[in-house]
Amino acid sequence: MSAAKRAKKSAVGPLGDLAGWAIGRGRPVAVGLLVLAAFLLAWWWVWQQVGPRVTRAERYLVELDDLDVTSQPEWIYADVRSEVHELLRLGGPMNLLDDDLGPRIAEGFDRHPWVERVLQVARLSSGVRVELEYRRPVCAVRAGERLWLVDRRGILLPSKGAPRAELDRYPQLVGIEPPRFASEGEPWGSARVAGGAALAGKLFDVWEAWHLARIIPFPVVAPDGRELVHYSLFTIGGTRIVWGLPPGVDSPGAPSAAEKLARLKAYRARHGTFDGPAGPLDLDVRKLPASAP
Repeated sequence: MSAAKRAKKSAVGPLGDLAGWAIGRGRPVAVGLLVLAAFLLAWWWVWQQVGPRVTRAERYLVELDDLDVTSQPEWIYADVRSEVHELLRLGGPMNLLDDDLGPRIAEGFDRHPWVERVLQVARLSSGVRVELEYRRPVCAVRAGERLWLVDRRGILLPSKGAPRAELDRYPQLVGIEPPRFASEGEPWGSARVAGGAALAGKLFDVWEAWHLARIIPFPVVAPDGRELVHYSLFTIGGTRIVWGLPPGVDSPGAPSAAEKLARLKAYRARHGTFDGPAGPLDLDVRKLPASAP
C-alpha cells in the first residue's frame, strides 16, 4: 500500500468507517437502533406528561382495605390499622408505585404505641401486607384514682376504650406517682414502674391462679448507702410476700427471679394457698425453702 493510500485511510478514521458501515451493509441495524432510540425518547416524553396522573390514579392508591395487617390480640381495644392509616394520610396519598411506600408504612406502624415491632412490610398486587408484633400489658399502675397500663418493660400503653372491669383484672402496681412527661408508647420514666412491670411480667401467668392482688414497691438502704427499690406482693386475702429486688437486678447471695418463682410454686404446692388458716401471713420468698419436702 502506498503512503498516499495509508494517509487517506488515516484521515477517515474510525468514525468514518462507522458511518460507511451504517450506510452500507450495516444499514438495517443502524435504522433499527435509530427507531428504538426514537421510541424510547418518545416514551420518556409521554411519561413525563402523563406519568404523575397515572401514578395518582385511584386504582393505585393504598386505602384502608388495602392494608392486610396482623390480627390484633383481644387485649387491644383500639383499631391500630385504621389509626395508622389516618396518620399516614396526613403526609399525602399513598401509592403502590411509590418507591418509599414500604419504609413509610413501616415507620407509621412503628410509631403506634401498641406496636412492639414491625416484622415485615410486603407490597402485593392487591395491596400491602404488614406483619406486626404487638405489645402486651402486664400490669395496671394505680396513680391516684386512675389505672395506667404498661407492658413488661414499663412502656405506657393506651387504656382508652378498655372497660374498667378489664383493667381491674391486671396485676396492680400501687404507690406510684402519675407520669409527668411520658406519652403512650414511651417508657414511664420511673425505676419503680420499670421494676414493678418486670415483676408483674414474671408472675403474669400465675397471677389469677395464686389470687394475687397488688405489687407495692418500698425503699431499702443498701450497705453502701444507696437506696434500692424492693417489692412486696399482696394476696387478695391480705398475705404479704416480700419479693425483694425486681427481676433483672441481681444481689450477691440472693436467689434469682427464677429461683424465687420456684420457691413460691413449691410453697403453694405444699400448702395450697399463701394465706394462713387464721388469716393473712407475712412471708419472705428469699427465706422459703428451695423446694417442697
